[in-house]
Amino acid sequence: MSKNVGQDVIYCKNCGSNTVKYTGNISTLLLAVGLACIIVGAFIPIIGWFIVLPVGVICLIASIISYFFVKKSNFKCQSCKHPFKVSLEEYKIYKASIK
Repeated sequence: MSKNVGQDVIYCKNCGSNTVKYTGNISTLLLAVGLACIIVGAFIPIIGWFIVLPVGVICLIASIISYFFVKKSNFKCQSCKHPFKVSLEEYKIYKASIK
């Protein structure tokens, strides 16, 4: 009586397991880096204001732009640790199925 528990939308392409974890995409990475640079750069005089803060703003702008162009999301299998990508349509179905 081997029954899969959990979502039935995304399976690992390597081992077939349904225990996958969403690891983000490039826009979430750029957003995190941008926010970190802005927060750190705001408190460091001279170098932070003129180097780190502009890098953070550029990362935030790139994050917003890449949000509209990224068509795949990254996942990682929890069983075999295999990273793979799925389309945004599959990701939206996955997100609705785990609510």
